[in-house]
Amino acid sequence: MKSTVQITTENETPTFYYIFFSTPMGNAFACSSDKGIAALLFGEEANLYIEKNKHTNKSVWIQTRNEYLSRLEKQLSEYFRGQRDKFDLTLDIRGTSFQSRIWNMIIQIPFGETRFYSELATETGDVKKTRAIANAIAQNNILLVIPCHRVIGIGNKLTGYRGGTERKRWLLEFERTRSQPNQNLLF
Repeated sequence: MKSTVQITTENETPTFYYIFFSTPMGNAFACSSDKGIAALLFGEEANLYIEKNKHTNKSVWIQTRNEYLSRLEKQLSEYFRGQRDKFDLTLDIRGTSFQSRIWNMIIQIPFGETRFYSELATETGDVKKTRAIANAIAQNNILLVIPCHRVIGIGNKLTGYRGGTERKRWLLEFERTRSQPNQNLLF
């Protein structure tokens, strides 16, 4: 089963559960609703994300682990040990239908591979949508699971990454060494 993006548009007051934990790339923050994983970000963005969403959604925030967060932590641990190359998680992320479409396309990029922004634009049927795709990717709140680090610029350029370009480089090298251990790295 693959992770897919489903848009939530209900008007209820949501409850979010959140945790902080360590990864090989630094401290991370994850949160979920009662419907699935809502965010996986690196520590420095956590407080901004919580504050923005508390006031925007008039939501309740509880620092505790639930079944979605426990499953995420387990799968991330497997990923960083080189034992997992796909995530099998229920996601609850908010965005437009265009963003959802782009995020679902990104989920399909295989472990250890990359795609150019222009390739995604071609896949949407409009080669002029490269900037719109970059903007959709920038709004991704579930890093790694929606692997936007696998989208790069022409000429293998490491363009912006919400988690920082050094983390993007680290992730691409990490995935390439596990999927193609005898290949020379591009970065």
